[in-house]
Amino acid sequence: MKNAADYEKKLKKFLAPMRSRRDTAQEMPPVELLIVSVLEENASRKAALKAIENIRAEYVDWNELRVSQPKEILETIGKDYPQGRTKIESLLKAMNLIFDRTYDLTLEAIAKMPKRDLRRYMLEVGLSPYVAAAMMLQEFGGHAIPVDRHLADLLEINELVYPDSEIDDIQGFLERVINQKDALKAHEFFRQQIEKSAKQIAKFRQHKQAQLDKQEREAKEAAAKAQAAKEAAQKAAEAKQAAKEAAQAKRAKKAKTAKKTKSAPKTKVAKKPAKAAKKPAPKATKKVAKSAARKTTTKASTTSAKKTTKKTVKKSAAKSAKKKK
Repeated sequence: MKNAADYEKKLKKFLAPMRSRRDTAQEMPPVELLIVSVLEENASRKAALKAIENIRAEYVDWNELRVSQPKEILETIGKDYPQGRTKIESLLKAMNLIFDRTYDLTLEAIAKMPKRDLRRYMLEVGLSPYVAAAMMLQEFGGHAIPVDRHLADLLEINELVYPDSEIDDIQGFLERVINQKDALKAHEFFRQQIEKSAKQIAKFRQHKQAQLDKQEREAKEAAAKAQAAKEAAQKAAEAKQAAKEAAQAKRAKKAKTAKKTKSAPKTKVAKKPAKAAKKPAPKATKKVAKSAARKTTTKASTTSAKKTTKKTVKKSAAKSAKKKK
């Protein structure tokens, strides 16, 4: 436990009045002590003693109690008894396991076990650490200080232990500080102080529960905000990814279109028809026509003359040939 040395001094000062007190522990059979120890955890000693009186009046012996239904026992001790149902079920489980192993409820067989094994054995049969320590201390003469939630709250109220310490840590701390010869007196002193401080403990517990509820609400709100931020971030990431994919698709489509355009054959564009030649001037046209006519006439005359000369030559040659014959 944190700051154990400082709390040890305070605890010894708190326990100083117990040294002048006589041991007020009541002598009772082991099985009755077991029942009282179960019932007084997180309850008052007065309530536990009243409950066992009702049990004695209702049941013939402890074997009848062992085989009874939890509901029946709860009605006997009172339905509003603190953690009544849980305690009864734990008690019946332990009693049945002990009986199955020893065929007895006197606990004589258990008392013969080495002390180092006793506490472990009681835990194995389903008893709580508080009850196991109470039995070790009050019945088997071992060194133990029973600590329940009531005692832990009492010590925290009086600033005798580090706030919010675990019960196991508090028990270990008390067993180191309180020696064996004073352990039983310390236990009785603690139970008396719990009785006196019942209202203070209840108020402290309510305040602490309110703090726990507040912390739980704040934790839930923080978790909800974190979840909302996470979802928003996820949506933003999805939107960014969608935009990225859309841009990639657009670029791919553009590249595909450009590739098709590049690979398609080029179509020749028809040239514009040449402009019609300008009409020659009237004088130039007549001149050209006369020249062309003259050439045509000359050519025709030359051709005709050649043909006539050729015919004349042939006729002359033919006549000459006849004469010679």
